[in-house]
Amino acid sequence: MAVIQKTEKSKLNNITENKTVRMAIAVLIAMSAAVITISLFGIRYQSNDDATLSNIMAGAYGDTLHTVYVNALFSVMLRPLYAVAQTNWYVIAQLVLVVISIAVIVYILLDRMGTLRGTVISLAVAVAFSQHIFYTFQYTECSFIMLSAGLLLITDRLGQDSKLTFVGILLALMGSMVRWTSFYAVGGMSAPLLLYKFFKLERKGQKKAIITMIVLFAFTFGAKFVDMAVYKADP
Repeated sequence: MAVIQKTEKSKLNNITENKTVRMAIAVLIAMSAAVITISLFGIRYQSNDDATLSNIMAGAYGDTLHTVYVNALFSVMLRPLYAVAQTNWYVIAQLVLVVISIAVIVYILLDRMGTLRGTVISLAVAVAFSQHIFYTFQYTECSFIMLSAGLLLITDRLGQDSKLTFVGILLALMGSMVRWTSFYAVGGMSAPLLLYKFFKLERKGQKKAIITMIVLFAFTFGAKFVDMAVYKADP
């Protein structure tokens, strides 16, 4: 009987420690937090800025790429969606990115802390903050979550050959496009952690880490330069 119980426990551990299972749990927690909160409370803007930005994106003030704090490239990316249906893609796109970001953060917690402990902590955090994140929509907060998830994922995979590193770069890029100043804030807070991880790597890992950071800065600053060029071309 003891042998059978030990075997069953071993099988359960193998299932819960599986990366696919952890990713499924992370996605489920993130999506549940969003769906339940929005279903119960709806969505409202935390400030007038988002209402104005949403109207600009929808073309209420004419055909313009001048989206104030939001990168013009973000507006370009949403244009095909507005051409298909006139709905609030400005909010929808950011909420989708936030859900992905939360799933990434939860996945890292599960990977680092173990599936059971990571799930309990993630659920507790989701219960505490879901109402604020999804009910009171605010683009600066959304950018913070995207950047936090992106830079945390980059840090977690720093120096490794991992496809998730590119996912981290894309999330950080999108966060910087939604609110550029958030990139400095979150980047500054992430720098000590990145440096700590960097100096613990072997030389080969450090070379990969440097390449990762070069790609990150090329993407984020490149997008910012394009945004600046758009404003200079059509002030």
